[in-house]
Amino acid sequence: MRQSFLSALVLGFSALASATISSPAANDQWPVGANQNIAWDTTGLTAPLDIHLVPAGATDISVIITDIALKVGNTGSYEWTPPTTIDISQVEIIIVDATQKLVISEVFVIIIIDTTKLLTSSSTRKLTTSTKALTSTVTKLETLSTVITTAKTLTQLVTTSTLVKTVSLTKSPCNIIQFLSSTN
Repeated sequence: MRQSFLSALVLGFSALASATISSPAANDQWPVGANQNIAWDTTGLTAPLDIHLVPAGATDISVIITDIALKVGNTGSYEWTPPTTIDISQVEIIIVDATQKLVISEVFVIIIIDTTKLLTSSSTRKLTTSTKALTSTVTKLETLSTVITTAKTLTQLVTTSTLVKTVSLTKSPCNIIQFLSSTN
């Protein structure tokens, strides 16, 4: 918590509460769209509370980025999801109680995700090209597998044919049938 005589003057002589904000801590990084827990010490605060997101360095709520919560109980925590509409990354949270006492967090970072850059037409083309190449490779592998299976079958047929010819030259018809029956 930052408090000084000068900040008390800037706040228009509003009192700073003895409570502190423990989450977010200094330099925490909170991505937009992800649930976060704001946590504070309830000492000296009177409900209901208003919780505001302000630019880094703010000492009052004259410039509010967004109202996080209005008229909430002094429970010591509040779950909040930074909206994707936030366009400033260095921020603080200010809690204002019913008697206008303020609690100011340390500066932390909202991680802004530019969704327009996530999937550009260039990356879409690269993905399409990669998908086509992968499909072509799979087709070639399937063809190769079919060729190998066919080659194995032909090898078995040639081997069997050679055996039959060899047996037919040395055996009588009855012995050939007996020989073929014993090889299966």
